[in-house]
Amino acid sequence: MSSEAMSPMKEYVARQSEARLDRFAFELGRGCKSTDAHTVHDLRVSIRRYESCVDAFNGFFPPRPVRKFDKRLREILKPAGSVRDRDIALQLASEAGLTPDTPLVRVLSKQRQELVKSFQEDVKRM
Repeated sequence: MSSEAMSPMKEYVARQSEARLDRFAFELGRGCKSTDAHTVHDLRVSIRRYESCVDAFNGFFPPRPVRKFDKRLREILKPAGSVRDRDIALQLASEAGLTPDTPLVRVLSKQRQELVKSFQEDVKRM
């Protein structure tokens, strides 16, 4: 393919990746201010959507910077995943009729509080 034929595709890839990076930046800003379940979830989704874009169009990105950025994203995604796991467990416990004073709910809540500290540090460092 000629470079002229690739130009519209490069522009498309640039727009798509920019949109996903913009969304990630927005969600990262929200994550600095709040650690509620929706914020953590939305940040994780924004990272995954960016990663999907890069995977789909990997030939359009220089590999080294992408790998470096992906590594930094994983530093957020892992603690966010741990917090999200507790959020889901707490939601299921609530749906099962467990009250906040139930030992399981107390343990999950305490774990979430501890994991949120690591999550916030990583988000602020990013």
